[in-house]
Amino acid sequence: MNCMVCETKSSREFHFKDVDVFRCPCCGHAFSANYRVNVDEIYGLHYFTEAHKNWFNNPDKKLFKYISKSILKFKNKNASIIDLGCGNGNFLNYLALNGFRNLTGLDIVEQNNIENFEYIKGDIEKIEGARKFDVVVTMMNIEHLKDPNRYIQQLKKLGKEDSIFIINTIDESSLIYKIAGFLFKFGFKSSAERLYHPHHINHYSQASLERVCYNNGLNYREKFKKNYPLNSVDIDNESFKYLKFAGIIVINFLSDFFKRQISQTIILERKAT
Repeated sequence: MNCMVCETKSSREFHFKDVDVFRCPCCGHAFSANYRVNVDEIYGLHYFTEAHKNWFNNPDKKLFKYISKSILKFKNKNASIIDLGCGNGNFLNYLALNGFRNLTGLDIVEQNNIENFEYIKGDIEKIEGARKFDVVVTMMNIEHLKDPNRYIQQLKKLGKEDSIFIINTIDESSLIYKIAGFLFKFGFKSSAERLYHPHHINHYSQASLERVCYNNGLNYREKFKKNYPLNSVDIDNESFKYLKFAGIIVINFLSDFFKRQISQTIILERKAT
């Protein structure tokens, strides 16, 4: 398999029931392939209401606050903002409640009760014509897509020359991933299998995320790392539920101490020509 970031031939690192995970020897990027499950069936209303209900019912307002403040460093509250993969609109609703006025969301599933922003159902290619935005945001979206280079180019097409681009995703170089990888070697596969679930195709470290952005003409201006709120975490089954939560609390504490948190956000602009 060739790396989805730099196209270097890569070898398999993890083998799971539904998918394999490969690791690039050049840039270190991890990506999933050899799917043995229909990925399209993962997405649907149940993705929001069942599989990840805690995530969508308990939005990460600390992250929203950071992103909104970052936007105001470069733009004002009249800036046109699009959130790609907006889900049920938690982030855009947060912006609307804080005075932002020109908001658009895009996602692949039908959404109801959209009031504070324009909603477009479909993928990124559904944006009509030459429409451009001052701020292009993509949160927990890029990891679901197979071709990151093409995706970054599509982001750039949606932005003006002086736009900013904000990408949030999981950090595969975080402490919890390292612990899961260590446990996998000793036969304890459940944590790694959860983290490398088939709905994530690309698993970005800080280095591989910055590399794919730089290779496609974007420079980062700021970085922000944090852990997810505990009440946003979805446990895939009820077995040892409280023990698992206790483990997450300990890992979050250590992740904060060593600055190896699971969530990474970067603010980018076009490279100077």
